[in-house]
Amino acid sequence: MKEHTEFKLEPIPSLFHYVWVGGQIQADDLKSIINLSRASRSSGFKTILWTDDEKHIQKGFDEMTLEEGSGDIHASLKSFNVEVRNIHTLLENLKNKPIFSNKETNDLIINILREAIGHRNLASVSDLIRYCALYYEGGYYLDTDLRPNITKDTKFKADTPELGFVGKFSAVLDYYQALLRRLGEPYKQIYEVAGNNDALGVIPQHPILRTTIQKALATYAKFDSELTLFTDFDFSVDKIEANNFTLSAFDKDFLNTLSEEKNKALAAKFMNSILDISFNLRLLNNPKAQIPAQQDAINQKKAALIKSSEQLIQETSRALGLDPKNYSVAASKNIFVALFQKLVAWINNVTVLTKSNEMLLKHINLTVKQHQKQYGFGYEKSTQMDAKRYPFQVGSVDKSNKRRPLTIRAAIYSLCDAIAEFLTYNDRKDSSSLTAEEMTKFPVEKLTASNLKENVCKLSSLADNMEITLAGCPIAFHYANSWIRSREKKHVSYDDSELPSKTKHAFFNATVNKVSKEEVREKTEQTQEVTLTSTVGA
Repeated sequence: MKEHTEFKLEPIPSLFHYVWVGGQIQADDLKSIINLSRASRSSGFKTILWTDDEKHIQKGFDEMTLEEGSGDIHASLKSFNVEVRNIHTLLENLKNKPIFSNKETNDLIINILREAIGHRNLASVSDLIRYCALYYEGGYYLDTDLRPNITKDTKFKADTPELGFVGKFSAVLDYYQALLRRLGEPYKQIYEVAGNNDALGVIPQHPILRTTIQKALATYAKFDSELTLFTDFDFSVDKIEANNFTLSAFDKDFLNTLSEEKNKALAAKFMNSILDISFNLRLLNNPKAQIPAQQDAINQKKAALIKSSEQLIQETSRALGLDPKNYSVAASKNIFVALFQKLVAWINNVTVLTKSNEMLLKHINLTVKQHQKQYGFGYEKSTQMDAKRYPFQVGSVDKSNKRRPLTIRAAIYSLCDAIAEFLTYNDRKDSSSLTAEEMTKFPVEKLTASNLKENVCKLSSLADNMEITLAGCPIAFHYANSWIRSREKKHVSYDDSELPSKTKHAFFNATVNKVSKEEVREKTEQTQEVTLTSTVGA
């Protein structure tokens, strides 16, 4: 008879985490956080509010208390049992106590900063921050616009889940099997993990979180490798001249030759490279990314990027059979290069390459500004990186949030994939990214595809479709919609100094259900839960 191993269950730490980045927190959201923290204090719970800038919390607190400049926000909220922490302390933790290898840690930090400053996909920033914070400290994460139902009878007590992880999860038939069942055909019991990440509870160093972060990083890497077609960001002579740029003979020959059908692959490669250089320059020029002590290093990186863009044009010219030395330089003053002459010793003379480089980078920036309403999707601020991820489409009236599907792929699907890998570990030990050492806390023999449905139930704290119970407290999914409130401005700004707020859609379905736009709109208004799936085959 096989010996049964007894596992000592580990309680989830008595800690609530919230994340707010990108602008002033809504006063009613902050009030809800304070109410939860005050109510749970006597039970030994503590609340941490993560932010990219404390002034965003200060403004919300001032509005809540109707008092301008109500004092230091750290001291003010500490009296309510809330600790305000800057996300940069978490980034330092990643450096000093890395979760992964140096390369993966560096990739994670870069993606957090790039999503915050470059893509401005603040939902993605919040996702990465919550996963890291929970991995290091454990505890409970809640979206700021969820509303705990606290009464005089609420008793806060840390959960002790068998698998060390709880949240909004369920097991559903995969797409194909569900379709067969709907058609009345024979089908197999092959299930998917469905869920969301807006309410979670977890023990520290849980392998699901480590795997989730790694899968998210792999997804971001895939985003970066997906080419944007040359024609989607038009570098044609006519397009550039329409922006009032005067092109030299070299510029015209370069662009016309690059636009030929036989050079389509080279054009796509060139366009992606020049866009990447432009976007990286944009990040380095953003004041949020600049630290005075590192200014010399930033200037050196700028100079290196300028040089690399000139080398790119030179290499591409060679591939096209063009020799820049055969062309003369236009007499107009090169303002762009002049900005860098004081910083970079190697720029001594204006060349055909520096002139073309200046023109192309300016054209990218100007074109993005012209198309900002589409890149901004009608309500969010546009970014140059949006130009790469979401190419401009002439005549498009699609105002949907195109950042959301990317967030879902990187954060939600990665979480569901990681849960699936964890729950089927015993079937896939040899190929699993999970290690035997980190799985010693769990009943490995039960983690099989045949037990998937049962084990998903152990992860779920759903009381019903509109409520979850965490730490003994019911959490309602009647979203306060405070994320949406700040995006209702009709005017689209191109201000780099301010970041947009996350867009929260209360309804999203990636299962087999086919619904009309009217049904989706109705469900959105009813603020139903987000349901996302990740496939697991038995």
